[in-house]
Amino acid sequence: GHPAIRPLGNNRVLANHSGWTGGGIHIVSHHATFSTNTVQGNTSDNDGGGVYVHQSTGVLRANQVLGNTSADDGGGIRVFESRLTLEANVVVGNTAGDGGGGIRVSHVPSVLIDNVVRDNIAGNTGGGMDLDNDASTVIGGEITGNRAGNGGGIFLWLGPWNGAQLINIRIAANRASRGGGLFIADNLKPVT
Repeated sequence: GHPAIRPLGNNRVLANHSGWTGGGIHIVSHHATFSTNTVQGNTSDNDGGGVYVHQSTGVLRANQVLGNTSADDGGGIRVFESRLTLEANVVVGNTAGDGGGGIRVSHVPSVLIDNVVRDNIAGNTGGGMDLDNDASTVIGGEITGNRAGNGGGIFLWLGPWNGAQLINIRIAANRASRGGGLFIADNLKPVT
């Protein structure tokens, strides 16, 4: 089993900088409930301008992730090799140099429920959300007004497991060179 859940809540994490990952917050090898925080105006030279989560489990719920910048992946939130539930977060106005302007999830499936992912920018893939080499489930919420080279709203690729699902999401007013709303590519298993 996991150690006791350690809540992290009601914090304001503003205008911090990281020379590598986690401009605002870096969570590694931890099981946490991270809720009702404001993470705004942070920057990282690599991944996770706002929040970087690595080899962890837990819940990110009802956070405001606003105006953060990553030079590489996950302008707002970067989930790497972690199994998370992301629920009712507001992820707005973040920028990533490469993938996942708002959120990027890689290598382990997560569940994303009723998130608002709006007005984010990625230089390459997934303006709103980049689902890379996982098989995450996205239910409800909105992916609106995001921009990227490919997959303005959602870029879903290289899914290696069964179970990837996109359900009842409002995907609107996103822009990209290819796949303005949704770009699905090279998945090893079907996406529902």
